[in-house]
Amino acid sequence: MTDTLPTAPAEPPIAYRAKQARANLGIGRTKFHEEIKAGRLIARKLGTATIILHDDLVAYLRSLPVVQP
Repeated sequence: MTDTLPTAPAEPPIAYRAKQARANLGIGRTKFHEEIKAGRLIARKLGTATIILHDDLVAYLRSLPVVQP
């Protein structure tokens, strides 16, 4: 029997490429770009790559309307 130390939860990445952000949101490419164009989701450019900061992704999710029971 080997003793193992519990591991700390993994820290989320600081940023996501567009494909990763879309996968995390569960939305398609068209809706993703509509949200950016409307200013609801903040995106940044690094060369040709579209980058979404983790904090901006969380802020976007928190801004969505709450479903009333």
